[in-house]
Amino acid sequence: MSLPDHRLLVVETELVSTFKVASRDGNTLSPVIRQAWDSGTLRTMTRNNPLTATDAHISLIGHITAEELRRHLTSTEMANGFANRFLWLSVRRSKLLPDGGNLDPLALTPLVRRVRDALSFARRTGRLDRDPDARTLWHDVYADLSEGEPGLVGSLLARAEAQVTRLSMLYALLDHSDVVREPHLRAALELWGYADRSVRHLFGSATGNPDADLIQRHAVEHGNGGITRTQISSLFSRNASADRIDRAIQQLVTHGTATLERENTGGRPSERLFSLNSFFSYSNDWPSPPSANAYHGLLGEIVRTVEPHTEADPVALLSQLLVAFGNAIGRTPYVQVEADRHHTNLFAVLVGDTAKARKGTSWGHARKVVTEADPDWESRVMGGLSSGEGLIAQVADYEINEKDEISPPQQAGLTLPSFNSFNS
Repeated sequence: MSLPDHRLLVVETELVSTFKVASRDGNTLSPVIRQAWDSGTLRTMTRNNPLTATDAHISLIGHITAEELRRHLTSTEMANGFANRFLWLSVRRSKLLPDGGNLDPLALTPLVRRVRDALSFARRTGRLDRDPDARTLWHDVYADLSEGEPGLVGSLLARAEAQVTRLSMLYALLDHSDVVREPHLRAALELWGYADRSVRHLFGSATGNPDADLIQRHAVEHGNGGITRTQISSLFSRNASADRIDRAIQQLVTHGTATLERENTGGRPSERLFSLNSFFSYSNDWPSPPSANAYHGLLGEIVRTVEPHTEADPVALLSQLLVAFGNAIGRTPYVQVEADRHHTNLFAVLVGDTAKARKGTSWGHARKVVTEADPDWESRVMGGLSSGEGLIAQVADYEINEKDEISPPQQAGLTLPSFNSFNS
């Protein structure tokens, strides 16, 4: 029996369900997802016979609405590094096509053939480095990419350098290049720039602390008048301790979104909190789209071929093609960063302004292209993510038999269980 295929692309068209599952006490999904992005070695100790996976190559695509995202992505998930392993991309319906698209099936045939050739090239490639021009550009942008900032936005954008590195690898491999050149890095920076703008559009001045964000929202509503401590306490029905309120206020002041001023009342000094923002949580302005640089090379040609015949956002087409291509490659190519290796697996979430953002439509086009280029890969696309054990089982070094015992894959004839058999 052949060894199991360690590639896995998880597609969650209702990502909010995954957030709900991951928030349950004892669920291992969040830490395993973080491991999957970081390395190909996964392990959980919660079973009598622990599951392990080596050289796992896991990518993830999620679809969610902006309202669901703001409601269910918790401050804990921000703080533990779960959320900043994802590219968060705002998408919306690009046009109305009442009669549907009219894409000639043969129009993509030569492009699919080139994707197949690019996959073959990438699988023969090992380490990638930047050429001198790309290295110069990298030095120019590195300080800005690695500069942290406070609050929720800062948490979500904290892995900018790593995300750009992975994106630039994919653009290079699509060009049959074993070095990252300046156009590849510029393409990656352009798409990352859109992810950055999307996060700021979605979360703006939010801190990620529910208490602080509640206070901030009301301070914004009160405008130049600010709000007193008494008013703040009433927001919590006077059930929040003074220490809890103090911590929330201090976070707003440290974050630079509010200022606390003392007022002389003739008796005990009064304190009033003033918001320094004219809006709370997110901007109504849609993020400006990425420039043509993001549509460099082969995937840009595919997007331009499909785009007139679909209501999907071009960013949704491009990003999901990148994730699918990166997953189909496998774990051979990498960029070395100190002691770590970055591979071509990406996590991306399409955030629709409404449920009608045509996220699923865009995935259908991306999946079709990569499946036709590599028919064997289609069986490695799955959904129903519910636990860390279920995720590891799909790429495990061992298969599980009917008695819940594990054995080496060459001795076991059973297929791996589905995600849903591991519901917690």
